[in-house]
Amino acid sequence: MPYRTVSLVNGEVYHVFNKSIAEFKIFNNDSHFDRIINIIRYYQLTRRALSFSNFIRMNSENIGVHISSDKKKLVEIIAYCIMPTHLHLVLKQLEDSGISVFMNNILSSYSHYFNIKHKRKGP
Repeated sequence: MPYRTVSLVNGEVYHVFNKSIAEFKIFNNDSHFDRIINIIRYYQLTRRALSFSNFIRMNSENIGVHISSDKKKLVEIIAYCIMPTHLHLVLKQLEDSGISVFMNNILSSYSHYFNIKHKRKGP
């Protein structure tokens, strides 16, 4: 059977999840959970005025970086569940390829962070 790609439809809701390799714990403490939540909030926007480090700094200083409804988003985050070995997201796609771009951004960003923190390589 030939491989087929399926396009996700704007305005539709999808359950998306990602598991670690061999049930490796990738969210080990509160700072890891906080990091992935900030990454998720940051990368849902199509254009980001702040760098991620400034976004985190402003949130930690309680300046309150809010993602308002007038900002253009790739996806709407309806729900999420973050567990030690995996995460689940319920997303509504708002832009063409929005979920694909969003997932690539958050997973690449968190993998990079985790690998640096734990002096490891790989996905």
